[in-house]
Amino acid sequence: LLVVLLVYGALGTALGILLGNFGRSEGQVAAMGVISTNILAALGGCWWPIEITPRWAQTLALFLPTGVAMDAVHRLVSFQSAPSAVIPHIVGMTLAAVVAGAVVARTFRFPRRTNSIPRSRPIPRTSPMMEWRVLSDRTGSSA
Repeated sequence: LLVVLLVYGALGTALGILLGNFGRSEGQVAAMGVISTNILAALGGCWWPIEITPRWAQTLALFLPTGVAMDAVHRLVSFQSAPSAVIPHIVGMTLAAVVAGAVVARTFRFPRRTNSIPRSRPIPRTSPMMEWRVLSDRTGSSA
């Protein structure tokens, strides 16, 4: 079970980084991640038993990372199958993770860095505490 989850985690990481290449901002990447995660969870059988879905959905699930992982976990936990029963699942997810990792290695781009620090507002010349001191000096009151 641990090997299935580790391989699925590696595949999810590689696919997540690959998906991140398509976004232009952190917000876009987060939105794409949430949408794709929910779609894959629904189609892969993470929200409900895949057995209650139509045959076409069950077939589609076997081609999705979530469906393969859920099928492997389901075999090990629910049906107490031997670990050898999920070797094809582990091999398939490992190959997909390697392919996705290779694509990421060739296409990943770091964000451009600029020499200036982006600021949302101008830096004040005096702090609020200094402004209070200046005002108290003008009025003659002391602290």
